[in-house]
Amino acid sequence: MIGSLMSVLLGAAVLSILLVEVALSMPFPTMLRMMAQLSRRSVTIPRRHASDHWKQRALLLCSLRMVRVSIALLACVVVLGGLAAFGIMILGVLMPGFQTALLSGFGLVAITLIALMHLALRRQLAHV
Repeated sequence: MIGSLMSVLLGAAVLSILLVEVALSMPFPTMLRMMAQLSRRSVTIPRRHASDHWKQRALLLCSLRMVRVSIALLACVVVLGGLAAFGIMILGVLMPGFQTALLSGFGLVAITLIALMHLALRRQLAHV
C-alpha cells in the first residue's frame, strides 16, 4: 500500500514538473498581453475622427487578429491538456491504479502542491 502510494506520488511529481516546464515554455504571457492590447485598441477605434468605413475596416482587422490570438491560445491549452492526458495514460499503463489515484481528491491536491512547490523552487533558484 505504501509502496504504491509512493509510486503514485513519484509519477505525479514527474508528470507535474514536466507539465509545469512545458507550460512555462509556452508563450502565454505574450498572447494574453496581445489580447489585452487588441481589446483596448478595439475600444478606442470608434472614438477616432475618421470615416465609418475606416473604423469598420480597423475593427475588422482588430477582431481578426484577436481571433488568431485566441486560436493560438486555445492550441496551447489543448497541447498542454493532451500532454497531461498522454502522461496520465502512459503512467496508468506502467502503474495500474495510477489514474484512479491521481484523479481522486488526494491525487489532485498532491499534483497541485507538487506543481506549486516546483514553481516556488524554480523562482528561488532563478534569484540565486
